[in-house]
Amino acid sequence: MFVLSVIEDGLLITLKVRNSLQEIAEELRETLVEVLQLDPNESIYTEDGYAAVFEIDQNNHEKNIFTWGFDGEETIDEAISRMMM
Repeated sequence: MFVLSVIEDGLLITLKVRNSLQEIAEELRETLVEVLQLDPNESIYTEDGYAAVFEIDQNNHEKNIFTWGFDGEETIDEAISRMMM
């Protein structure tokens, strides 16, 4: 099971739980494009925004598998590609 959290301006924008990393990638893209109205082809910079993805195993242990600070270095699609590697 995978958990996505997106934080912006100190607020939890979204918290999604899905069975696959692909589903989480789709949720991340949708949240950033539709909710935050960001352009997926431009680098994203916000003061304190970030996304994190955790994998939860059957024993409820969590493992951080992806963190992306919106620092202006990557586009949405670049970050998702990096997450999927």
